[in-house]
Amino acid sequence: MVNGLDIKERMIQLLANLNAVSFDKALDVETLKENLKLENGMIKRIIMELSNKGYLIEEKNKVYLTTTGIIRAFSYYS
Repeated sequence: MVNGLDIKERMIQLLANLNAVSFDKALDVETLKENLKLENGMIKRIIMELSNKGYLIEEKNKVYLTTTGIIRAFSYYS
């Protein structure tokens, strides 16, 4: 946990802060992995879990937030 956020919350925040809200603005999985300092197995597991919860979409090795993910990201500020 960093700054009170667990790794899943940090991923959601990173995607929101970088405006990764559509495929054309999506981040590469590798970029996410480097920014969050995660290993391949961990990043894939987190992406799958957040995708299953409806927070993000992984498409062609890129990741972006869904509407639900955007709402989740902004809920940290309220």
